[in-house]
Amino acid sequence: MKVPFPLVLYQRLTPFLEKGALLYLRYRLKKGKEDPKRLAERFGKASQPRPKGVVAWFHGASVGEAVSLLPILRRIRIEFPHITPLVTTGTVTASTVIAKSLPNGCIHQYSPLDLPSWIQSFLDHWQPDIAVFVESEFWPNLILNCKNRQIPLYLINAALSEKSYQSWRRVPATIDYLLSCFELLLAQSKAVAKRLRDLGATPSKVRVCGNLKFAATPLTCDLGELKQLQTILKDRSVWVAASTHSGEEILAANVHNMVKNTLPKLLTVIIPRHPRRGQEIAQELRAKGLQVARRSGQERIKPSTDIYLVDTVGELGLFYRLSHVAFLGGTFVPIGGHNPIEAVLLDCALIWGPYTHKQTEICSVLSQVACSITTKEELAINLERLFLEGNLRAEKIARAHQLLQIQAHILDHVMNALKDSLPKVA
Repeated sequence: MKVPFPLVLYQRLTPFLEKGALLYLRYRLKKGKEDPKRLAERFGKASQPRPKGVVAWFHGASVGEAVSLLPILRRIRIEFPHITPLVTTGTVTASTVIAKSLPNGCIHQYSPLDLPSWIQSFLDHWQPDIAVFVESEFWPNLILNCKNRQIPLYLINAALSEKSYQSWRRVPATIDYLLSCFELLLAQSKAVAKRLRDLGATPSKVRVCGNLKFAATPLTCDLGELKQLQTILKDRSVWVAASTHSGEEILAANVHNMVKNTLPKLLTVIIPRHPRRGQEIAQELRAKGLQVARRSGQERIKPSTDIYLVDTVGELGLFYRLSHVAFLGGTFVPIGGHNPIEAVLLDCALIWGPYTHKQTEICSVLSQVACSITTKEELAINLERLFLEGNLRAEKIARAHQLLQIQAHILDHVMNALKDSLPKVA
């Protein structure tokens, strides 16, 4: 198949964007969005030597995608111990989160930006024997360079929203060619599989395996920190507003004020999706007369503390374990939500808002056990009910675990699909 003109043009123009990309990375560095010690990795310059033998490259751009890879990486290290998994991510948060959970023998690097020379530098060094991308990574230079080097490409847990689908339909030849570069595309759902086929993917290459996030294992935490905080919070009713976005911190604060007479020992834990907003959030909440302790400043939780602001990275596993109820951020503002499975696995009852379009498959499975709200009043009512009716909360959590167990086969489906290729490169 001939490379379509838009892709040829993209390949020819992107080298001229290198200076702009450098400025972009420097801007991100100033904002705390890049790791200063490992910035060269974003240029495709490796910070570790390539190990001998087979290297299987797995790429998950951000936190959700990276975490969904962990069960696969564990299985590969057990079933194919001679294969070294190379894991790349594109964000500092993703790197921080998975660093605590990567199986022994895995290598982590930051992914290079999609510039030809940076991609080539990355591939020259690592020489992966197979490349596995997660969800919707369609970077043209990355894909085309892998194809030119005859590196087998796989897309797992493929996700393609209706909005992205409509965007790709405007360049049919481009997406048709990019999809043709993959050996296999494992879709999260029948709807995603249909979109991939409609965009030109060979039907025999598309399989529906389900959402790999259902195969997740509980997030890890520091057990010493857990024990210490359990002692401090033993008499408190704790709920967490997790991965919040602008507007949701004030929502949680307002609800705290609405229910604190009914739940006088309530502690509201707020974990913003972007911890760098911590100072701004703290000022906003204190302006409402609330007693706020910031974790990044090592401020102690006192009996008078209303809000514990966890403006640090990678601690959801700790605070889900300490909480009884979890409100999912990104659902009360039109972000689309974040992964609710992490909360369920650590025994939190679920509350989410009206915007769950980025977690449609997962939320549809868990909808019967979650409290869906559209106003702060509904959030307050459900929060009170879940704390005051312990049996109800326990029933919802138990049923949520049952619903997740039904999906446990998904990891086997994905591994079976990959096993057909891993022995070939081994």
